[in-house]
Amino acid sequence: MSEIEQFSQCVPVNSLTNQHLKALFAESRIEKHRKGEVLFDEGDNDGNAIYLLEGAVEIVSKRNKTSRTIESGADASHYALAQLKPRQYTGKALTDVTIACIDSGKLDQYLTMDQMASDIAVNDGGIEVSEVDAEIDTEWMFDLMRRDTFKQLPAERFTELINHFEPVETVNGDVVITQGEAGDYYYVIREGQFKVSRKTSEGKVGVLATLNPGDVFGEEALISNAPRNASVISTGEGLLMRLSKTDFDELLKPSLVKTATHAEIEAMLKAGAGLLDVRTEDEFAQGALKVAKNVPLFRLRRVLDQLDKDRRYILCCLTGMRSNTAAFLMNQRGFDVYVLAGGLQGLKKQAGS
Repeated sequence: MSEIEQFSQCVPVNSLTNQHLKALFAESRIEKHRKGEVLFDEGDNDGNAIYLLEGAVEIVSKRNKTSRTIESGADASHYALAQLKPRQYTGKALTDVTIACIDSGKLDQYLTMDQMASDIAVNDGGIEVSEVDAEIDTEWMFDLMRRDTFKQLPAERFTELINHFEPVETVNGDVVITQGEAGDYYYVIREGQFKVSRKTSEGKVGVLATLNPGDVFGEEALISNAPRNASVISTGEGLLMRLSKTDFDELLKPSLVKTATHAEIEAMLKAGAGLLDVRTEDEFAQGALKVAKNVPLFRLRRVLDQLDKDRRYILCCLTGMRSNTAAFLMNQRGFDVYVLAGGLQGLKKQAGS
């Protein structure tokens, strides 16, 4: 069996589309370790999910004085080793081993996109994936998601945002925005280069910066409602994606996600709030908070009518990304929701499954 085939059996990697599975595999590390090497230590607080692909590993807890052996191919090897952070166990290779190290944030990002795309496609009132503008290719969308401005957006909002972008082609010398004018659009550079210039009170014009694909501009005037403080000019053939001020204010500017610390959430639970864990069923089965109810993100929309709108809800997942998406969905329906800040990976184990 090839490494990517072994990788594809990991949970919840096995729920990804083939395209995203291959992308995650390319972004992950496949490591080989010799017998006797320590793979991770009790107390480590890294951001990786580690899976055993080949060999045998012993995980030991000095604090609890317990140990366990996990062999590749066994059911337990399909789940991340000692996944709660800080790690509750030390992992040591009993044989030569091969492991996969996956960035938990990237894994959650791909899971969020897949699950929301699936949910949107089957929802009669939602946005069909096929409706996404053909001008917006998948590669550009994922590059956009990795940008600081967009990577924290709930997937449903990101999808809606993408549908509101308009493509604008430019040639050398085109003035995209003019200093002193009112702000009307927010721009993302998809292709080409653009220069930023500013005219002083004495009439002198100076170039402030050169912008490249992936860079954004135009947000300052939209946020502050002040005139443009510089001009942006195309230096050659280019392609911009622009968002109107109305769409910017509605889709990108506001934040609908409220976060709470573990201590704050404990107080809410005592006051009667409900706790929803939006991870997959397989993840939930491996360990969850005692009072949590498992409602996977892809199923959430279908059960909203069964939830009490007069009750506050707390949402949790591994890193917080899927919880943010769930919070957006529930806020749209009028629910009072909070997200566990930092996700479950920031907590010590509270209870078994």
